[in-house]
Amino acid sequence: MTIATTGRSQSEVAREWIGLSRPAHKSRMHLIAFPYAGGGASVYRRWQNDLAHAKWLDFTVLQLPGRETRIRERPHNDLAQLLKELEWAVGAAVDRPYALFGYSMGALLAYELAVRLAESHAAPERLLVAARCPPWRNRHRPAAIPSRDALLAWVRRLGATATELLDTDLFIERFLPTLEADIRIVDGFARDVPQILPCPIDAFSSDDDAEVSIDDMRCWETAAGSGFRLHRLGGGHFFLHRSHNELIALINQILGSHASSGGR
Repeated sequence: MTIATTGRSQSEVAREWIGLSRPAHKSRMHLIAFPYAGGGASVYRRWQNDLAHAKWLDFTVLQLPGRETRIRERPHNDLAQLLKELEWAVGAAVDRPYALFGYSMGALLAYELAVRLAESHAAPERLLVAARCPPWRNRHRPAAIPSRDALLAWVRRLGATATELLDTDLFIERFLPTLEADIRIVDGFARDVPQILPCPIDAFSSDDDAEVSIDDMRCWETAAGSGFRLHRLGGGHFFLHRSHNELIALINQILGSHASSGGR
């Protein structure tokens, strides 16, 4: 793989992708998280305090171009190129057992990156996906990219962004182009069949998510080579925020049990 690094080391390039980080006192596992479409690393800010196992669990949230600390960079709209850069960046951090967590668009990135890393470095100990159907189920859905008006209406309906922000120049000029690029990645990619990973998969779903059904999330089981569990919460599509306490309690329990059992 060739990535333009302008003479910098892999670890130096990787630091650009770190949006939030909580190093462990004595690391035994690394949890790497991916935000949802249009979101930055700060969507996981509460996890820095509420995620347990600080003695042995490193926690990193990836920051994609086009948001927050990387707002001046152009967001990706090509999944293959984005995954190539993520593989290069994350490859420096998977020299020990690791798990991936992805929310909505982040679930797609986490899974596709896990497939690549399983081939080039090492498979994750565990994959955790939330609020996103698997890419092989996406092939049954139309790949129509919404107009800007339709996209704004969708954002309003989901309620992830304060209504008073949606019509501001800041949102239209800075945030909306990033969201549009992310939607192109999400809706423009599908797999014919799943690539099975040699690790357990935990899928998290909301019973009242109008965007992603329980059946959608249950389909992740076909890629789980070492066990599968479906966890059901409430809170709509953005239960990451609305059901934070319930979700983080599940994450803490899953990772704690995984580590105490010696992995998969």
